[in-house]
Amino acid sequence: MSTLVKRTISEKQGVVMDFLGKNPGSTVEIISTKTGMSKTVVRDTLKTLGNKVGKAPGTFAYSAIEIQKGTKAKGKRNFGRNFKPFHFNGKDLHKGKLVHAIVNEFVSTHQDADLTELKKVFSDELLPVYGIIAPQKVAAKKAKRYFMKKDQLISLKDGTKVAVCSQFSTSNIQPFLKIARNLGFKFRAAH
Repeated sequence: MSTLVKRTISEKQGVVMDFLGKNPGSTVEIISTKTGMSKTVVRDTLKTLGNKVGKAPGTFAYSAIEIQKGTKAKGKRNFGRNFKPFHFNGKDLHKGKLVHAIVNEFVSTHQDADLTELKKVFSDELLPVYGIIAPQKVAAKKAKRYFMKKDQLISLKDGTKVAVCSQFSTSNIQPFLKIARNLGFKFRAAH
């Protein structure tokens, strides 16, 4: 059972909703364990969102709620995902495109950078499942997860072509944004 709630949600609510979108029927304990949020915060978040589906007395499993947050993709359910863009270099870019633009600009201003140096700056630890960048041949195995069009691939000085991952959420982009700010890149949430 889903309900359309027309209100903006907090980042914590977004994390819970992202998790529920991928793991419907999860309990408070599971959500808490997997997201690292306290059970109290999870309970309060779910109470605010208000979509309990009772399983047994005193035990509840939760299902995802469609929540309008940011700009909703036309005709698609967004399960609380944040589609609000960032403003960078005069353009409004969504999370994945922002990461791509920053990596591309870094490479253009550090023309001697090779894949090893890029991996030091944009470590795979910033996005553990896919890594921020991958050589074209590696990324091709998971093409739906990377910017793979010819004009999206980034060429390095040694001729290596790298692809930038496109799989970013409000929470998993934060480590990258911190690194980007430390490198001097200026961006802000678009209005």
